[in-house]
Amino acid sequence: MGRLVRIYRFGYVAERSTGTHSLLETIRQIGADGFSELPPTTFTYTQFDPAAYAVVSMQNPPPLSLFNPDADLVDMNYDGLPDIFYTPSTGGHRYYVNRGNGSWAVTPVYPAQSPPDRLSSPGYDHRRGAARG
Repeated sequence: MGRLVRIYRFGYVAERSTGTHSLLETIRQIGADGFSELPPTTFTYTQFDPAAYAVVSMQNPPPLSLFNPDADLVDMNYDGLPDIFYTPSTGGHRYYVNRGNGSWAVTPVYPAQSPPDRLSSPGYDHRRGAARG
């Protein structure tokens, strides 16, 4: 039978703008004796102000929906913007480059070599970029 090693106590606060969501505020780690305690780990959050942001409509959006199981957001060119990666069943994997400010590259990029895996393949592991086997 196992024995108690430590206890974690989580503290939450209500999110300020709506009050309907909770935010993790502290984690306290208590020793197996039930008394000794490490200093708490604390978390702070910046307040989101929707009035400070404007909605930007997309210009020339890619001709796909993210509801397509073979399409996903991936930063393909390491610029910090989500590009759309598409792996159709007919082959010809491609991605659409996000140019920022709601603008997309007009033509997709076709990699020189496309693996046979698709984003919707059973067992596809997106972290490894290959099917689990």
